Amino acid sequence: MFCRSCGQQLPDNSLFCSKCGKSTGTVPMVVNRPVQPSGQTTVTDVFFPKSASALTAYYMGIFSLFMPLLVFPAIICAIIALSSANEFAAGKGSVIAHALIGLIFSILVLAIWGFVVFAFIIP
Repeated sequence: MFCRSCGQQLPDNSLFCSKCGKSTGTVPMVVNRPVQPSGQTTVTDVFFPKSASALTAYYMGIFSLFMPLLVFPAIICAIIALSSANEFAAGKGSVIAHALIGLIFSILVLAIWGFVVFAFIIP
């Protein structure tokens, strides 16, 4: 970058010429992040609730389709998450949703594997 007045070579991030002192015409970029008022739900709260038991129930419930042994821990984590959902005022809905999805998947897998065992393995 060069000074428009005197032609002096300047670093790219300089605001003023080091030789003549004139402005280079560049404006520093200032990024103001809005302050999140407390008690409001953010996008990350919706997709990733702050409840570890809700996330654990969610992922265990889904993975129990492939590993049926995860059914019972997923149900326990879902019950814990649902009972403690009131502690998360901002992301209460996402905690309940993740816990219920894990619980539904777990019960579904339990029903499927129960049917398989009683229909095909035990005559």
